[in-house]
Amino acid sequence: MNAHAKMLICLCFLGLAACDDGGNAEATDAAPTLDAAPIAADAAVDTGPDLAELIAAQRACEAETLVPPDLAGPGMDTPPDGPVIASATVLYLNPGPASRAKFNEVIGPIAVTLSTADGLLGMALTYDERCGVARTFTVWRDRAAMYGFVGSEAHVAAINAQAIIGLPASAVTSWAVAPENFPPTWAEAVTAVEAAPTLGD
Repeated sequence: MNAHAKMLICLCFLGLAACDDGGNAEATDAAPTLDAAPIAADAAVDTGPDLAELIAAQRACEAETLVPPDLAGPGMDTPPDGPVIASATVLYLNPGPASRAKFNEVIGPIAVTLSTADGLLGMALTYDERCGVARTFTVWRDRAAMYGFVGSEAHVAAINAQAIIGLPASAVTSWAVAPENFPPTWAEAVTAVEAAPTLGD
């Protein structure tokens, strides 16, 4: 499986939570309710100093090599008539063998589903296998389109594997982008996801 296919998978794990600019859930566009899978015995993650050191090492490793790609997709060439939705995720992978096996298992279905997702305007994805860090930056026509992907069979299966695949420092956020601020930038995406609550909070 090539690196591009592996990059596509990271979009699924963090659920594209229903958050506005302030990180508050929107009652009118609630994301699907999903059950988290239990962590397998050989993939258990400590929550103490060892975990903090692991996350710090992953971040430092990624910082040395990260070159964010441009947003690309069918809706990126023309400014929209109204606001669109941007989403950013960061996934810190559990280094255990169960994590990597599950990660590889769900890649294919997610790649197919994302490539045909209605309302996806653009995406920019990174995955550093050496560092164990994946990032997504996506732009959607609206929240309904984003949640259409969130509720897909492949996406739900991957979200339910999050407890095995991702570490608690992983995070997701989404925000509205006005036409005059289109397209959103990687700097905005990184700032937004770093300010978002982590999955361990």
